[in-house]
Amino acid sequence: MEYTVESALITTGTRIYAISYMNGIPMSICSMLSYKKQRVLYIKRFESTAQVKGLSRMILMENLRSILCTLDGPEVFLYSRPVPCKYIETHKQISHSVDLSGYWHGILAGIGYESMAVGHKEAKNGEYKRTIEMYPGITSCFGKVPDEPISRALYHAPNSSIEDIMVILCSSRDLTNGTLLFSRRKVEKTELLKNKKKIIQKVTKQEIKEILASVKAGMNWTHNKKMKITVQKIHSESIERKEPIKPFKLTIKKIKN
Repeated sequence: MEYTVESALITTGTRIYAISYMNGIPMSICSMLSYKKQRVLYIKRFESTAQVKGLSRMILMENLRSILCTLDGPEVFLYSRPVPCKYIETHKQISHSVDLSGYWHGILAGIGYESMAVGHKEAKNGEYKRTIEMYPGITSCFGKVPDEPISRALYHAPNSSIEDIMVILCSSRDLTNGTLLFSRRKVEKTELLKNKKKIIQKVTKQEIKEILASVKAGMNWTHNKKMKITVQKIHSESIERKEPIKPFKLTIKKIKN
C-alpha cells in the first residue's frame, strides 16, 4: 500500500511549524522556536493523529532533517512530557507513549544527532553539570524558553544559580513528569543531513493564525497556491514498524460510560 503525505515548513519570526497532511486531512504538526544567535532549535510541541504505525515518526524525522540542515545543524533542546492537543482537534481522550524521552532520543539519533537527558535523577545526583557544560548554546537560552522548567524557575528566581534551580526542580514534578533533552550533531558534516536543505517558507502572523485554524478544523491549507509543499509517496513496506520505543501518536482511548 502507498501513502501520500504532503508537508509544509513555514515560519514567522522565531516560530517554525512543520505541518503534514495525508489524504487532505491534517496528520501531524510540530511547532518549534529558532534561536539563531545561540544556534538552538527548541522543539516545543508535537501532535499526531497517524493511525499507521511508524508513519508519523518517519515523516517527523524527514521534516526535522530538512529543518536542521537548512538551519546548518543547530543544537536541539526539548522538554519531553505528555501534553494535551492544542492544534489538532480529536474530540476524545488521548493516550501517550510510555517512554517519550526514548522516542525522541531515537528520532534524533536517526537524523544524526546525539542526545543527553536531564531528568529527576540527573538533577539530584549532579550529572546535569556535565550536560550543561557540553551545550553552551542551549545553556545561553535558559530563561528565554517558554514551557520549559529551567526557564520557568529562572523567571521566578532570576538571580538563582543553576545549582539552586536544580534543587527547586527536584522538589517539583517537572522532572518527574518529563525529561529535558540536549542534542547536537554527532559529526560536523553528517551524511544524514546532506542535501536535505529546504525552503522554510515565511508567512505573516495572520497567515499563521489562519493555517493553525484550518488544522484545528481538519482542513488542508496546502491547496493554497502560495504554499510550497513537499510530497512524499511512502510504501508501507518501507515504514519501520518494529520500533524499540512505542511511537508517540495520538491513539484514541475508549471511555467507559
